[in-house]
Amino acid sequence: STSLERRLRMSCAQALLAFSAGRSAGCGTAAGSLVEVSPTLAIGVCEEGILRVVRAPSDAKAALLARESLMVVPTFPSTTPRYTVTREGPATTVMTTSTLKATIDMASEHITFYDVASGTKLTADFAHRFVPTTDPALGNASSYVLSQSWQLAPDEGLYGGGQYQNGYVGFEGMPIEMVQYNTEAVVPFFASTRGYGILWDNNAWSHLNPPEGAPLNFSKSPSGALVASFTPTVSGDHAVFADLCAGFGCGSIKGGVLSLRVVDSSSGAVRRVQEWDRLANLPDSISGKARGLRAGVRYELQLVGTTSAEKVFVVPPSKSTTIRSKLGKLIDYYFAFAGPAAPSPLDGAISGYRNITGAAHLYGRWAYGFWQCKEHYKSQAELLAAAARFREERIPLDAIVQDWLYWGSLGWGPQWDPASYPDPAALVAQLREAHHLKLMVSVWSKFDRKTSFYKAMAADGCLLNGSNYYDAWSSAARERFYSFSKAAHFAIGVESLWLDATEPENFPNRDQRCAGPSGSGNADFNSYSLQTTRAIADGLRRDFGDSQGRRVFSLTRSAFAGQQRTGATLWSGDISGAWDALRRQGAASLNY
Repeated sequence: STSLERRLRMSCAQALLAFSAGRSAGCGTAAGSLVEVSPTLAIGVCEEGILRVVRAPSDAKAALLARESLMVVPTFPSTTPRYTVTREGPATTVMTTSTLKATIDMASEHITFYDVASGTKLTADFAHRFVPTTDPALGNASSYVLSQSWQLAPDEGLYGGGQYQNGYVGFEGMPIEMVQYNTEAVVPFFASTRGYGILWDNNAWSHLNPPEGAPLNFSKSPSGALVASFTPTVSGDHAVFADLCAGFGCGSIKGGVLSLRVVDSSSGAVRRVQEWDRLANLPDSISGKARGLRAGVRYELQLVGTTSAEKVFVVPPSKSTTIRSKLGKLIDYYFAFAGPAAPSPLDGAISGYRNITGAAHLYGRWAYGFWQCKEHYKSQAELLAAAARFREERIPLDAIVQDWLYWGSLGWGPQWDPASYPDPAALVAQLREAHHLKLMVSVWSKFDRKTSFYKAMAADGCLLNGSNYYDAWSSAARERFYSFSKAAHFAIGVESLWLDATEPENFPNRDQRCAGPSGSGNADFNSYSLQTTRAIADGLRRDFGDSQGRRVFSLTRSAFAGQQRTGATLWSGDISGAWDALRRQGAASLNY
């Protein structure tokens, strides 16, 4: 259509200007919904149970009004709730809705949150920091390392944050590196057993409970293990955080071994912190817990494996939670609490997350069935033969997947090699009509330089850093990316895409400009997958509303807050087939 052609002709530079000019409404921008507590603190009243807290070094109100969020659904909030603002003496301001009460200490600007129905204190924020830094992606422009802390009750559990391979479910007091990686995905939302949730609206590389102080000093033992001694000053469960390499993207080992153990020097008792045995794609950092350590007792931390550690920290028990991001102009978080109306405390917190970032739509029934996938079918004939064999053996099957390399010698991109796939349309039709199967096809966000896909993207400046990955923050680049798969796949009836390597792999956005709201591939680092799944969802819902776009389904290797509204589901990435890998996926899935 003419409108589609016009969208495709828009250069990525023009798309960046369009992005900069368009601002979503956002919580706190409607008349009467914003309380300017001070020049450095503004609070938006989003819903009866949701507040938006924005801190800035100066003019927090202006920072809130100007900010564009990728994770928050543009239609949120739909209305402005009723609330009151009162003063309790000269030092305290109180904001109250029917569900939440927030008291602000005007001297420190710390906020304490209460359940209105019971009067119970939920938590309090404190110790926010703005540490000046620079952003190499923008020519070393000034920015800040941001951090915010909240109190944690002794019996409180904290869950969420995305998908991590450490094998733990509760993250209270646990240091976590929040950065996209094959097998790990970032969703900066945390739900408390006290019924509240915190959404940290920052797209940059971040940490939960970043370790402070000096790392342990290791020496090599006669057995070859790296050992370090430490003596706790308090008793209790201690977290261990191992930063495995100085750079990033250097933790991948195939079939590697990593053992972190704490040994009591007096009794010889061994506490296992992590045992990474022959698993693939070891993240660049990993966390664990040494349970029941005693104050004043000397312990030895032993590290054995095919990889060494750049830095290892032992973190004592904590009564707080901290999130720190490497870049940002302002602290921007949402506090959600549903109150006694929620079926359970965690349900209430998650319902707030859905309201802020969008609903998770129901998939088509086929997506909940059994899929067949291998690495990879090499031809149309082989794929059809596999489908026929499943039916002959009466094995229930709803979908079959064509993994990568179906492009053959044509080059990396969404195109069928006619030597191996002479009639893709007939392939899809036969799967559907003869075998009642849906077809999913693997698509990457990169293209071989010899392909027409690459040349079209490069001509309009739609690639990241001169790489072969497209700039998913550009609306024009997203439109092109979708149009390639529309022509090769959706137009012939392919049901859905397997969107691979959406971190993106090898991080071509690092230290580079992008077309995102900040203009920085560092400041928008973690949100690439959200934008890529958005490209497919937007196109399908517009062009195939009665078929593939009716209930969009995509599979993707990375995720970010708000991605559920694009119809995308996350898979664990390139894990191994070991039983320990399976065990870790249970914890990863529950937190996700």
